Amino acid sequence: MIKSEKEVKQNFEYTEKGIKKMSLSDLKDFEGINPKIDMYSHVKLNAGEKVNFHVHVGESEIYYILKGKAVYDDNTEKVLIEAGAVTFTPSGSGHGIENVGGETLELMALVVKD
Repeated sequence: MIKSEKEVKQNFEYTEKGIKKMSLSDLKDFEGINPKIDMYSHVKLNAGEKVNFHVHVGESEIYYILKGKAVYDDNTEKVLIEAGAVTFTPSGSGHGIENVGGETLELMALVVKD
């Protein structure tokens, strides 16, 4: 099964200058998909926008940075990252990310339940 961008429903809850919650609702439509995959999304953040720091419980998250520069908050340790970087946040840990470059920050985000 293939879904076009127009068919995929992405749900975002925004906070001021950031995304609080992201979900890709149509993953469950794919027959045979692993039920532990909770979210897989292409995220775009404009300059100054961020995903606020949050803690994962019962799930882990991976970011793959496609384009741009960001400050990644890895359990309160802030690190400058750019395209090609991969981050991993296991259950019980927290993270956040802020676009600090002059271009759109693009990343793939994958959340997998324990």
